[in-house]
Amino acid sequence: MIDSSTHDLNRYTEVSTERFPQILLSNELENNQREQSCIRPDPKITHPQTRALEDRLSQLVHPITAEEIKQLAKTIFREKERGLTYVDLVKGPYRRVETAVRARNILQYHRKRGNLYTIFPITIPQQFFAEKGHAELAAYYNKKTTYRDPTEVRNYAENSSYPVPGSPGLLAQRLSEVIASQEAYIENLKLENLADAVQLVANDVDGLLPVGLHNIRIHLRIDPAKAPEFYHERLAHIPASTTRDKIKRVEFRIDGFLVQCFVYPRGFVDIQVPCTQRPFPIVVQAPEVMTSLLNDFGAQIRYGLVREASDYSGQVVPPIHCPSWELSSADYNWDIPTTLIGFAAMPKLSFSRFAKDVHLRYYPKQREADGRLFIRLERASRPFPKEPEGANHFGDAIGRILVDTARETRRVVSGFGGGA
Repeated sequence: MIDSSTHDLNRYTEVSTERFPQILLSNELENNQREQSCIRPDPKITHPQTRALEDRLSQLVHPITAEEIKQLAKTIFREKERGLTYVDLVKGPYRRVETAVRARNILQYHRKRGNLYTIFPITIPQQFFAEKGHAELAAYYNKKTTYRDPTEVRNYAENSSYPVPGSPGLLAQRLSEVIASQEAYIENLKLENLADAVQLVANDVDGLLPVGLHNIRIHLRIDPAKAPEFYHERLAHIPASTTRDKIKRVEFRIDGFLVQCFVYPRGFVDIQVPCTQRPFPIVVQAPEVMTSLLNDFGAQIRYGLVREASDYSGQVVPPIHCPSWELSSADYNWDIPTTLIGFAAMPKLSFSRFAKDVHLRYYPKQREADGRLFIRLERASRPFPKEPEGANHFGDAIGRILVDTARETRRVVSGFGGGA
């Protein structure tokens, strides 16, 4: 017969070890030491499992306090003019823990507690600062840092009509100027119905109305010989999806544009830029401006992948003017201002002509930034032309091709011209 007191004691021990990992590690450590003393009486000999348990127990019992981590971050910022990283906690004179996982967990813990601050864009490895002012100062100097030809288009740009991508924010400034000039033309314009909007677009032969791109899709093909390195090694920190395709998703922003990169194991990268609330503007009157803007945008997309994969030497991600980059498709749209009555009465219409792969949509659209109301005329999934050869690649001709495609799309959307 089992004594009830013994049963209660065992139950208490099980519950305690489940709730308190320190007690569990201590009990396991004592058991190992007892077995070691029976087998090897020499106290100088230490069992590897016992040493590992001692390290784990010391990490649980003696974590790095907030004051210690702040002082350490201040010291590194003062001496090395950068933030504290997990590498500092694992190697060198400031070593505190044994593993990189433990170091990352400690830094993230103190960041969530408000003891440490980070900068944007995130550096690799991520840097942590004791004061917010230190983080802002580091972010400022990080923006001013000029890397050695990160997009690998500098030599190509010498004989090109578009400039090398500049500092962050330059593209946004140039796009803002383009958008402001386009919207000035429709500032006092408000149409009541769809028929008037279609007629206005049909009469816009000179291309003065604002026209934009959204749902932009760009395809990139990594060299098959380097695809395993890119997917398994350089993007090892990104988990793959649970679907059969095992896609890895990389996201970043370029001056307000969300860029989503879907990386497949064999090196195919599907790049999508939704931007439905803020379409990428097309300057119909100036194809050379479009060449500059689009190549600049593509170069910054490439740099986003380069930064995510730590491929600053360009060993894996090819330059944007290579045939590996292809402009696949985009939605072309004309946003015509309307009144509240016109917005409420506007139905959502969709027409498809599958013989020529033409999908037209007409629907009301409210801009989230300022609440303005529009009637949107759209051609969805308009493929970029592939003829002549290389027409859908980045380069000096992309602006002219894009403008010609926009003019042809205007005729289709407004009901003129037979199709694509």
